[in-house]
Amino acid sequence: MNLKLIFTIYGIYNIAIGLSFIFMPGSAIQSAGITPTHELSATHQIWGAALIGIGWFALKLRRADGNKTLIGLANAFIVFAALTIIITVYHFLNGFAGPAIFLNVFIHLFTLVVLIIKI
Repeated sequence: MNLKLIFTIYGIYNIAIGLSFIFMPGSAIQSAGITPTHELSATHQIWGAALIGIGWFALKLRRADGNKTLIGLANAFIVFAALTIIITVYHFLNGFAGPAIFLNVFIHLFTLVVLIIKI
């Protein structure tokens, strides 16, 4: 599996999740087993914008030239994926997570493992 495919999958996933956080924050919050509030909706919309940015960045990386650049940026995504997994599992263990959490952990874990193997 090449890095361009990983960045494509990761980019599309993050943009899709980001859009759902922006346009359906209440549903996203409820899917995590949390009662939505205005403050949480605002936070989810801000996080959604960040996820769209991360997804867009990942999609742009598909066209990166040079192994040195691609590997350097892959390292940044390894850190992001690892932090996301840690935070998601922490919240899952504290009861703040719904069924959607398993897809989130799978996508980030898959990305993390493949990037580590590739670089």
